[in-house]
Amino acid sequence: MSSILKQIVVILLLLGSGLVATSLEAGCGVLGCNGLIEELRVDNDDVWVKLDANTSSISDCTMSTTRPGSFLLRQSHTYFKEVFSLLLASHLAGRIVYITASSGSNPCRIRVARLRQ
Repeated sequence: MSSILKQIVVILLLLGSGLVATSLEAGCGVLGCNGLIEELRVDNDDVWVKLDANTSSISDCTMSTTRPGSFLLRQSHTYFKEVFSLLLASHLAGRIVYITASSGSNPCRIRVARLRQ
């Protein structure tokens, strides 16, 4: 099975698995946010992700001043293709996603993305 096909199968399994979420509401903590994706923006080699959550409570990384409320996914991320695929699938399916940023990053760089039910 090709690697792209494997990625698609994994994403479809995750979407249909009914993962348990601790909260279905949009919101942020010190280093991460729950929410629906409002915008995915591909800009040069990077992807900016904006959720429908108020990011003012994020304090362990610095939100971008040029893309307020957006998290950065760098193409150099070890699992860029997998994380981007998960974000795109979540956006297309209208599913809540949880994004955790790298501590101390400026702007807030995506470290982990998880689907929420």
